Order: sequence, then structure tokens, then C-alpha cells
Amino acid sequence: MKTIKLLIYGAVIITAVLSACSKNDSTTPATGSGSTAQTKTLQPDATTGKDACINSYYPSTNFGSNEDFDATAWTSGGVFYIARGLLQFDLSSIPTGATVSSATLSLYNDPTAVQTGGQHSTLSGSNTAYISKVNAAWDQSTVTWSNQPTTSTANQATIPMSTSNNEDYTNLDVTALVADMVKNPSSNYGMMISLVTEVQYRSLVFASSNHSNAAKRPKLVVNYK
Repeated sequence: MKTIKLLIYGAVIITAVLSACSKNDSTTPATGSGSTAQTKTLQPDATTGKDACINSYYPSTNFGSNEDFDATAWTSGGVFYIARGLLQFDLSSIPTGATVSSATLSLYNDPTAVQTGGQHSTLSGSNTAYISKVNAAWDQSTVTWSNQPTTSTANQATIPMSTSNNEDYTNLDVTALVADMVKNPSSNYGMMISLVTEVQYRSLVFASSNHSNAAKRPKLVVNYK
């Protein structure tokens, strides 16, 4: 009789332990307002990064492997041209239901770039630029001026006028832009950087994810919970 009671008692304990483990394993971390704040830092390299420069002077040429991308209005041999930059970060590691509290983009000057001698320019006026949401898919290896995607002014951010030739822009506020991309991941086609006033002799020159100096590559920091 004692043996039977002990067996029953032991079975009850084992069942209770298994039940408790089962409940813990099925718990899903919350992604709402009550969850723990997290920070995601993205600074991809040439393998995982996606960015490209498009240039009206070479409307059918792809520059997806360049070490820089630019927002420029200039002339070459007396011919006016415009350059714009495209970049896209993979936000799939951030839960769709997450609330983005802040997102900052850091862009670093590429002093070794051929474009305008690797320097920002305000020769004819302000080189303030837009950071705009891209509306359609694009391929880093095939995008050109002629097939560039359209953009939206919704949640548009700005890059202020440069104060030095080789200024780095750290912690640009792109919270609204990124929050929308996290909320609607299927609409994340990245960003376009273009001058507000595309008049010759103005430029912003930045290192791309292909740059040999890892610290110079575009960086996005997203705080969410």
C-alpha cells in the first residue's frame, strides 16, 4: 500500500513539473507597450547592405557597387546632371507589432570619393536634402537613373545644410519613416536621398555599405518595444 501511495505521489509531482514547464515554453514575449525596450543597430557591409547611386549623366549605368552614394547637382563638360542615393535596411528582425520609440540614421562623408572631390558643397546655395520613402522595389545591381523608383513625401526627413566639407551626419531623426516601415514591412523599399534644390554646384557625398572602412558605412539605430 505504501509503495502505491508513493508512486501516486511521485506521479503527481512529475505531472505538476511537466505542466509548469509546458506553460513557460508556450509564453511568447510581448511586443506591445508592456515589453522590454530593445535597441537594434544595423550597419551592413557589402554582402548584406543595399545602396546605390543613380546619376542623370549616365542614365543607363548602374553604380550599385560604388563605395559612395551622393545627393548632387553638378556639371560635367558643361552638361548639367543630378545624382541621388538609394539605401535600404533589412528590418525583418524587428517584430511587426513593435512600437518604434526612435530611429536615427548616421551617414558618413567619403573623402576619397571621385564625386566633387569627396567633399560636400554649398557653392551655389544650401545642400539641404530630403530622406524620402521609396514606393517600389529596386535592385542594387540594376537600378539606374532611367528606372529609379518613385518616392513619397509621407514621413519625409531632412539632412541639414553642411557646415564643413567633410561633415559626418550622425543621428538624423528618421523615427516616423522607420516606424511606418516596421508597421508595414511589405512597404519597406528603403529611402532616397536627394537635394531639396537640385541646382548645380551643391552636393552631399556619403560612404556606402561597400566602403572599405566599416566605420564609414551607413548606420541605422532603432529603439523599440
